[in-house]
Amino acid sequence: MKRAFISVINDLATDQRVGRVAKLLSEQGFEVICLGRRLKNSPDLKNKPFKHRRYRMLFSRGPLFYACFNLRLVITLLFVKKPVVMISNDLDTLPANFLASRIRGVPLIYDSHELFTQVPELIHRKTVQSVWKLIERILVPKLRHAVTVNYSIATIYRRLYGTRFKVVRNVPEKLEYTPRKIDPAAKQMIIYQGSLNVGRGLELMIDAMHYIQNVRFVVVGTGDIEDELKQRVVQSK
Repeated sequence: MKRAFISVINDLATDQRVGRVAKLLSEQGFEVICLGRRLKNSPDLKNKPFKHRRYRMLFSRGPLFYACFNLRLVITLLFVKKPVVMISNDLDTLPANFLASRIRGVPLIYDSHELFTQVPELIHRKTVQSVWKLIERILVPKLRHAVTVNYSIATIYRRLYGTRFKVVRNVPEKLEYTPRKIDPAAKQMIIYQGSLNVGRGLELMIDAMHYIQNVRFVVVGTGDIEDELKQRVVQSK
């Protein structure tokens, strides 16, 4: 069976884009192995159409975290049974995937979920940002297969590095459901599902709940600002 390795530094339980790609490849007859990170509160991955390996990291952030993750990732990719394709999600998994791809002669697909060097976590950290920009300048022009989430990002990468990015949008799966009547007296629910990072508007949403009647705001996910969000909820009561 054809094997595909998908790498992402996020928790595999909450990354919906990676989950959809894995499901699609599985339906196309691939044996899919997802490589990611295990957090202290990561849920078990049950009933998923892919195998997985999640790394427990000694460091949770900073240069040592990214270096150690990519080291473990490249060791895995170099010594597992040879796949037919590797998929690297975002710049923080690209160094390991690029190196393993070149050494083993395996096609690499780079999936950029965002303009990585312009995320809020890096904007005011110029030294760290410059390191990621250097990695991007070295590796992205050498990519043969790359995708991203919209045409504006694809255009920017094309202008910066001359690399053509195809667009694969983030579109929810179509689910069959039975319409139901809404009880005006019952509390409705607003759900956020995804990573808990700076720049997602979660702090504003928590504050805004004071002005929204008869609604619950449910957050599903983990991330760098999880503790800060919990504290904000406590303080807002």
